[in-house]
Amino acid sequence: MGATFRATYVDRTAFFSVQGELDLAVREQLRWWLTDLTDIGLDALLVDVSGVTFVDCSCLRTLDEARRRLERGHARLEIVASSYSFGLVSGLAGYGWPAPPVPARSAASPPSHRAVQDRQDHVEGVRRTDRVDVERVAGRGGLDGEAAHGVAH
Repeated sequence: MGATFRATYVDRTAFFSVQGELDLAVREQLRWWLTDLTDIGLDALLVDVSGVTFVDCSCLRTLDEARRRLERGHARLEIVASSYSFGLVSGLAGYGWPAPPVPARSAASPPSHRAVQDRQDHVEGVRRTDRVDVERVAGRGGLDGEAAHGVAH
């Protein structure tokens, strides 16, 4: 899919926006943009990654390298807007960038692994000797409406 990059400048502050997928295929292009931006003597690089739909750790590392270059010059890189995907992956990778907002769960979205596990624990507690059909418990989205109580086989 790729990514789209855009930079604007106001005085010694640059606003850099990224949309699309940040993966190995675009890492060098991201590095090129960030190197150019960090080499022009900025006070701040404000990054908007709210349009990022996928990010891998190589691109997170590239952003972190740019942050460190700017800090050596007494400037800063700040993530000012983040997509859920970017915030989640960067948090899990330990970069400490903004935590993602919790997305609203629509009726069509599948239950989380934790919700399935909680439900499975509940069902197993009720009928510990019965095997639980996890597909039935998950109800393929039926946790919200359909009551699923242990299904013995």
